[in-house]
This record gives sequence, C-alpha cells and structure tokens, in this order.
Amino acid sequence: MMTRRMLLGLLLPFVMALKAEAQRVGKKFKLGILVWGETSVPREIANALRELHWIEGDNISFEIRGLGASQATLIANAVQLVASKVDIILASGTAATRAAKQATDKIPVLMVLAHDPIGNGLVTHLGHPEGNVTGVSALETMELITKRLQMLKEIIPNVSQVASIGYSNDEIRAISQAFDIRLIPIRTQGVVLEEQFQRVMKLKPSALIVNSTNFTTRNSRLIVALASEHHLPAFYPLKMFVNVGGLVSYGVDAFPWARIIADYVDKLLKGAQPSELPIQQPTNIRLFVNLQTAKALNIIIPPSLLAQAHEIIE
Repeated sequence: MMTRRMLLGLLLPFVMALKAEAQRVGKKFKLGILVWGETSVPREIANALRELHWIEGDNISFEIRGLGASQATLIANAVQLVASKVDIILASGTAATRAAKQATDKIPVLMVLAHDPIGNGLVTHLGHPEGNVTGVSALETMELITKRLQMLKEIIPNVSQVASIGYSNDEIRAISQAFDIRLIPIRTQGVVLEEQFQRVMKLKPSALIVNSTNFTTRNSRLIVALASEHHLPAFYPLKMFVNVGGLVSYGVDAFPWARIIADYVDKLLKGAQPSELPIQQPTNIRLFVNLQTAKALNIIIPPSLLAQAHEIIE
C-alpha cells in the first residue's frame, strides 16, 4: 500500500521541475554578445532565437561589448560581460571566444564561427567539449586556404601579388609563400574600406582573396563591388559573394550556424551544460563560378575547374 510519504517522494521531482520551469518562464535572461568590430546583434541569430520564442525585450535581452574594440581590449570587454551577470556569452570569432574563456570558467560561452577550436586552444575535444565552451566552428582550415590559392593559380597562372581581407598574416603567410605569392592585407578595423582598396591598389595586386569573417559576410556586396570597380579577380569563401557578382567561391555552403547557436542558447537557458552540447562544424565544401563576372574581367576559367563546380552562373 502506497503511503503519503511514498507518494510525496514520487511527486517531489515533478513538483520541483514545474517550479523551476515556472521560474524560468517568468525570468528575463541576459545574453552577452562579445564581438570584434560588429555594430549589432547578428540578424541571423536574433531571427533564429525569435523562432524559438526568445523575444528581445520580452524574455531575453542582449548586452553587447567589443564594438570597434582591438584584440587587446577584448578581454576587458569580456570581463565587463561577466560583471554584468549575463547568463550566456556569445563570442563572435576566435579572438572573442579566447577572451571570453579567459574571463570566465563558469558562464557558458558559445563560440560563433571560431576557427580551429582545438588548434587555437579553445577546447580539447569537439564531441565532448570540456569546461564552459561549446558552439559552432568555422571551417577555414589550412587545407581549404591552400585549395583556394591553388585554384587561383590555375585561373591566373602568373599571379604574384594578392590582396587579402580577413586573414591573419600567420595563418596564410607560409601557404602563400609556397605558391610564390606575396599577400597585401587590406585592413578592416576602424577604416573606410573604399580608402583601403585605393591604398592597396597602388601596390598593383593582380587578385583578391577573401576570408569568411563577420566583417566580410556583412559587407559582401561592398567588397564585391569594390573588387569589380578595381577590376580585381577575387576568390571568395561563400556562395553569397558569387550571387552578387563575385567571380569564384570555394567553401562551406548552406551551413545553418545561426539556428544551431539559437538551439544551444535555448538548451542552455533550460538547464543543459556546455559539455553536453558537441561543437558543430560544417562539412559541405562547394565550388561556385560566375561566368558573367569572368567575361567582364576577360578571364577564362579552366575547364578542369568548371568540371568541379557545383553551380555555374552564366
């Protein structure tokens, strides 16, 4: 026969769960955004959160740090987010993730398109991330960068000087030297991009290579327009650049990173631990070619590359 005490023992876990859920529903959570050079909460993330019923001003608020900050001041910005008692820190890119990890080992940190999280010391395991860091990594491996430069050499065999946007000198210098290419970096922090293009063009680069970063994706149309204005054949990381007139892209296509981040925010706010959420990374690498742009630049794309393309815009 079930006693009252036994019944209470069975019901207690359910009562506690309902109480915790009621507290969660009534609470307004604070999401910290640690960025480097961004100006707002990424639209894709805000939209994906809204689909999961996390509405800014209703049950969630955003606190942004790092607008226009240098890498040196990112840690100070991360410390400010910790002091403001945010529930989660969204760290945009590798440098921001590293800064957030240094600032706290308690608050969950969601990396947003950080590069090589193991190689950069952010985690030691992708499937079971230890500590408080998880999220989505970008697929900008050395092999991917090497393949882009190799394809660029096939399109422009005599290329020797290439302007670059979004790459650090360390990650690409050795690779470019192997192809006898001198890189000319185009600065993006605290500058007018049009002026930077004019400065770099005085050095007479014969092509442009663009990395996948928050800055480049947000300014994709401007970058493509400037490359066209200066008659620069350009190699891009994503199809979105080719769709607006870019010459060639080779990289990840249609990776739902914002939906994954929003789903992880949802799970964490409902009690999940970062170590329970594996780091997600893209695997679908595709080549896209815009023959209209090639014709405008008077460039012939080798048949061997066209045969590899997943889509050709004619």
